[in-house]
Order: sequence, then structure tokens, then C-alpha cells
Amino acid sequence: MRPCVRFIWDNPDFAKKMATLCEDADLIVPNITEACYMLDMPYKESYDESYIREMLVKLCELGAKNAAITGVSFEEGKLGVMSYEKESGKFASYFTDRQPKNFHGTGDIYTAAATGAIVSGMCIPDALKLACDYTAECIRLTLEEENHNFYGVNFEQCTSDIVDFIK
Repeated sequence: MRPCVRFIWDNPDFAKKMATLCEDADLIVPNITEACYMLDMPYKESYDESYIREMLVKLCELGAKNAAITGVSFEEGKLGVMSYEKESGKFASYFTDRQPKNFHGTGDIYTAAATGAIVSGMCIPDALKLACDYTAECIRLTLEEENHNFYGVNFEQCTSDIVDFIK
């Protein structure tokens, strides 16, 4: 039996390999922790907008045309995404109300929603906003369930809404 190989972000070799995948990317979407590992930057519990902007520019220096960092918050009670388009030098951000609980897998849901919107013809900034709203709504609806699980949101409840919006 072959041993299971686990790739974890705090492995410097894994982070460097992930960074090389960015060379030809149209868009990369790490969270703050992942971006820190990819850039070999110190993680900060408390940060400001200039710190996130610096990370976004450096992510694009890896080769990506656009970069977005999820899980960004500059104001209590708000959580969202900040992005950077290398060609124009423009930054954008979008925030929703922070939900009272965190769930595993929301980064995957966010990225899937944004990717689906982009593939359907939506511009990147609008796709990132849609993904924020969709992810927040998935969490909100999950929290309404009496016995909700801590390990994942029931994104299926919102799928028809996002499909209708992307069309």
C-alpha cells in the first residue's frame, strides 16, 4: 500500500510550487494565509489596505494577470475580497456582512462561483462580487438550519439562484 501524501500550505516547497502555477494564470484567488505562504511574507493578524495591496501586486508579479485575495476585512462586521488587475493597475474591493460563524470549504465555493461567472462571460470584478454574495448567502442559509454542520455549508440551497443570475 502506498503512503498517502498530504500537501499542506505550511510546507515551503508546496507553497513555492503553487506559486509557479501562477505564471500563466488569468486570475489567482488565494486567501490571506495562502498568499502569505506563496509570497513568503509574514502573516499579520491585524493589517491595513496597503498590506493587501502590496500582496496583490506581488501575486501578479508571479505572472498572473489578475489577483484577488479572499477573507479580507478592513472594517468590523464586514468580510470580502480585494483584487488587482495588473494591466490597468486598478484595485477593487467588495464586502458583505460577516456571518457569525466560519465553515470549511467556503473558499472552494467562492472560487467555483467566481469561475462559473467568468466562464459565463461576466467580467472579473463582477464575478468576484457575485461569488461574495453567493458564499455569504450559503452561510446564512446554513446557519438557519437548527442542526447545521460546522464542516461545510449547504451550497445546494443557493445553486438555482446563482445559475439564474449568471445566465
